[in-house]
Amino acid sequence: MSTKRKPTLKQLFNAWLKVQKKETEAYTVKCAAGKLAREIDSHATELIEHEGKLYRITVRKYGYSTDYQVEVIANLVELPVKN
Repeated sequence: MSTKRKPTLKQLFNAWLKVQKKETEAYTVKCAAGKLAREIDSHATELIEHEGKLYRITVRKYGYSTDYQVEVIANLVELPVKN
């Protein structure tokens, strides 16, 4: 028979505080990434290999607005090897 106690409101509150802190950290990092994208002069696309995957990062500028997108193109093990 299990004698586990039910969670308390204090535990729920502490969990909520952790969520708020992580969301704030994520928002700060997201803003920093957006700032980097705005500092790139024009439209740009580049392929980058990282940890066994191939990514395409694209920056688009629309007047005063800047958008960036990162997408996984392929796993490197899936690509044919030229000998």
